[in-house]
Amino acid sequence: MVTAAFQGDLGKPRPAIIIHADEFIVDHVTLLLCPLTTFLADSPAFRPTIKPSGTNGLNAVSQIMVDKITHLRKSAISQVIGHLDDDEMQILEAAAITITGLRQTVMPIMRTR
Repeated sequence: MVTAAFQGDLGKPRPAIIIHADEFIVDHVTLLLCPLTTFLADSPAFRPTIKPSGTNGLNAVSQIMVDKITHLRKSAISQVIGHLDDDEMQILEAAAITITGLRQTVMPIMRTR
């Protein structure tokens, strides 16, 4: 969980979740993120609700806008505020699978080096 300034939000930082795989973060200039919102919608399949906790750094009940996955330059990320627990990560993963239509399958990563 981080705060980041997304385009269209007048540069106002908002909570977000980095969904970029850890092993690719260092080598990329931009990262994939899901912004969060406190404007709650009745769309649990792709807008999972997260309650504030001691580990996630949220101040209010929020929804992960999985339908708004975007990339941002690392310079737009201002600070780490926390992290999701395992159950919240599973909910985020299910929502990402739902919104993209991808099936949850394990495929070997092909490396060309």
